Amino acid sequence: MVGKFAFSNYKEAGQDYIGPEGFEELVQDLGYSMDGIEPIILSWLFGCTKMGFVSLSEWDKAFKSLKSSSKKSITSAVDAAKNSLKDPAVFKEFYQWVFSFAKEPNSKSVPSDISSSLYSVIFPTYTHIPQFIDYLNQNDTVKALNRDQWNSLLDFSLTVAPDFSNYDFEGSWPIVFDDFVAYSKK
Repeated sequence: MVGKFAFSNYKEAGQDYIGPEGFEELVQDLGYSMDGIEPIILSWLFGCTKMGFVSLSEWDKAFKSLKSSSKKSITSAVDAAKNSLKDPAVFKEFYQWVFSFAKEPNSKSVPSDISSSLYSVIFPTYTHIPQFIDYLNQNDTVKALNRDQWNSLLDFSLTVAPDFSNYDFEGSWPIVFDDFVAYSKK
């Protein structure tokens, strides 16, 4: 299979998957930092279903799609995907995928600390995101974000004015946004 030899350089001993340590080594070998968006994009391109892990089938499918297993082909694909995130429709698709990728398999939410870490990496310069990250980090009542809250943040950041003047507390926003707006206006 294409890419199988390279897969063996990163996989867990005796397993058919790359675990967190191997994934970090792969990311470093590609010249990326684990603190950037590139590892998340790489996981997206591989169709990964669990953060920090790449299965053999995900690896094989990705390299079959790339038609190459070279470092240049991987970094070119990551760069192209990163550039494609400038398209709002592609970014929305990526953003919604990140939720499924970040949550535990049987969970319906992403812990707020993981959410805030991901937001700081995946959002370019969207209105309200830095404030929302601060809100999550300083608010002990928000333990996790469900899919509706996660997906709504993108719409919230695109439609609500920087001064919240068009925010409707009676609207259909999840309650976390009512609390966030009230918190931000203090």
